[in-house]
Amino acid sequence: IPPSPNLPNSNSISLYPTLGLLEGTIMSMGRGTPYPFQCYGAPWLTGFNDTFTPINIKGKAINPPYKGKLCHGHIFTTEEINQIKKDKLINIELIIDLYNKYQVDYDKTMKKGPFFREFLTLLIGTTDFQKQIELGWSAEQIRNSWQPKLDEFKSKRKCYLLYP
Repeated sequence: IPPSPNLPNSNSISLYPTLGLLEGTIMSMGRGTPYPFQCYGAPWLTGFNDTFTPINIKGKAINPPYKGKLCHGHIFTTEEINQIKKDKLINIELIIDLYNKYQVDYDKTMKKGPFFREFLTLLIGTTDFQKQIELGWSAEQIRNSWQPKLDEFKSKRKCYLLYP
């Protein structure tokens, strides 16, 4: 049973930790298409062969980003999804790459606000992630910055674990 109308299968669920964060950007994650959270794109993206056009889908996607507009982007292949499942990491490299390649294009083409939206802070819980990307931090540096809080959490949870 899908946990959400926009998470129809295990592929969407596996990609959600990464592509869900793109909801805090100006990208579409495929809501209103046959492959929600299995693709990303926008009308102004260049250099991609995949395309999709988000539409209203009753009970699933009402007014999805870029509704009715042809979006250029990437639809993940089975091989890519299997690799992501194996890696068990949020693909922050993808988010960094999209920001670095398309922030300027977006500003020039769309003449609208920033690449990141305020919603990213709600998704992440802090402004640190966005600031780190904007300052040019690598994915490794960002992941390393998470380690002290992860260690603190692991220490606190020990007394609640039922099994080793």
